[in-house]
Amino acid sequence: MQDRLRVRLIAAGGLCTRPLHHRGLWRLTRLIGGNEEGAEAREVFVRLNEDSQFAFDLGDPYWARLLARGFVYEPEIERILRAFADAAYTFVDAGANLGYWSVLASSREFGAQRSIAIEAASQTFERLLGNCALNASRFECVRGAVNDLPGTTVTFAISAHHAG
Repeated sequence: MQDRLRVRLIAAGGLCTRPLHHRGLWRLTRLIGGNEEGAEAREVFVRLNEDSQFAFDLGDPYWARLLARGFVYEPEIERILRAFADAAYTFVDAGANLGYWSVLASSREFGAQRSIAIEAASQTFERLLGNCALNASRFECVRGAVNDLPGTTVTFAISAHHAG
């Protein structure tokens, strides 16, 4: 199946699953996206807003849902970022994956916040760097984990003299 057709089918799947709050959309994108074992990545791009683009592999059903009409990824986080768009802060995207929230938080629509995307997995980090470059390198990428000891608490603190 051609990738262009796959993209259109996923978009249509979003319309069909919208009345069900997109229940079953992940399975549908997995089926349509056709990520066969060992298959070469097929990069697709979506425009998130006026100055933001996001790239991912069409065969990744988690991100391919962004192609579905009417699908909104993590709407609760989007509402928070919109609510604080006029405030100055540093957005720390710990476990950033491909950098979706770093792309958006650093966009004009969300206040062009300073954003730091942290990702530990080497292959995923390479894709994160690609999304950073796609968006004029307007956020910082750090290859690492928030903590190397499982089960410990990490606290971000803000002092009177600098951002935490």
